[in-house]
Amino acid sequence: MAIIWRSASRMPIALLIVLCVAVLTACGSNPPPPTATPPPVGQWLRKASMQEERSWIGMASVEGKIYAIGGMTGSLGRRLDLTEVYDPQKNTWTYLRPMPTARSSVGVVAVGTRIYAIGGFPETGVTTAVEVFDTERNQWRTGLAPMPTKRFDLTLSAIGNTIYAIGGYDLREMNIVEAYDTVGDRWSSLPPLPTARYALQSLVVNGKIWAMGGRNADGPTDMIEVFDPATRQWSPGGKLPTPLAGFGAALADDGLHIVKYDLHYRYNFQSGLWSKLPAMLTSRHGLQLTYIDGLLFAVGGCMPGDGTLFDVAKNEAFVIRAPSKR
Repeated sequence: MAIIWRSASRMPIALLIVLCVAVLTACGSNPPPPTATPPPVGQWLRKASMQEERSWIGMASVEGKIYAIGGMTGSLGRRLDLTEVYDPQKNTWTYLRPMPTARSSVGVVAVGTRIYAIGGFPETGVTTAVEVFDTERNQWRTGLAPMPTKRFDLTLSAIGNTIYAIGGYDLREMNIVEAYDTVGDRWSSLPPLPTARYALQSLVVNGKIWAMGGRNADGPTDMIEVFDPATRQWSPGGKLPTPLAGFGAALADDGLHIVKYDLHYRYNFQSGLWSKLPAMLTSRHGLQLTYIDGLLFAVGGCMPGDGTLFDVAKNEAFVIRAPSKR
């Protein structure tokens, strides 16, 4: 647009303003787009719920996505074969191929892009089944070597290509530890867990496995015991801040987090101290916890009400830091 300037001193002020605005518009000068509001660090956010209410699920994260597997729902504990994937970027859940053996309290762990579902409690009774889900092909594979000891409410941890199946329950609490070679498809026995228990959690910390909490004949425990695969030995590892079973646990940038009901604790590895943090928005147990890119996701579980337990599809995220820009 061509504008011939003569004497600005003789030009009415209103006309001068109109011409200046026209010049800026013609030159493509637009205000900058609004910036996204960063999530509130140290607070819980409501995220998209699973597509079905369920508790005692298995859960694993692969390549920035969360996979919720199996579980149970209803007052009679209907066992589920559901497999759902959650995309934090889109805040959406998608159904995938169902697990071949419907079951609750199943041990689940990821090895690379594959997720192993081991043991658990189908409606026909406790199982030794080992099934693996290929996240790239959306396919389940069966026919793998069964776990030597049938059990549910066990915990799994993976180091390299080896899965460690720890504790669990079948008529009684167990201290059994068995290792599964995912390449050779074979099992081997390892030294037992010093404290027999079920409904526990385990995590890999600096190449060692922390077996935490759980329940036995004496009730919930605060015990932490550490297994060193290099020496094949167990050693004491301190205590949880309170006895817990059926809780969620995950490692994050700032330490180890555990959640259940109105409890949320963080363990600082440098100081060796536990601190209390804000509780989940929905009080529950029988849930799972995982950490992805600054957010700690608490998924599923059941909550008490009027003397009855109600399964939930809830998915809530605790903000540890602002997620990376993608």
